[in-house]
Amino acid sequence: MFLSFFIPVGVFLLMAARRPSEHRSMIALAAWWNISHGVVMAIQTVEAWIHSVHRNFTDVIVFLVIGVVMLALLPAKPEAVAPGVA
Repeated sequence: MFLSFFIPVGVFLLMAARRPSEHRSMIALAAWWNISHGVVMAIQTVEAWIHSVHRNFTDVIVFLVIGVVMLALLPAKPEAVAPGVA
């Protein structure tokens, strides 16, 4: 199931990396997806600890760092030029 999502997103992110300012929404989508996925995994890890199932937070940290770095490197919005202004 994950591969059916990760493979197309990876391809589109590679395409977006060529012209990141034109594909801000794709990069932002992937960044926020990583952050939300990390938060959900953190909740599940805490619940597992409550039920005496020991999981570490390594995967949570990895997803959160990836998401934050992608947002930090997101290029600024291009300024719109008013029509008729040279």
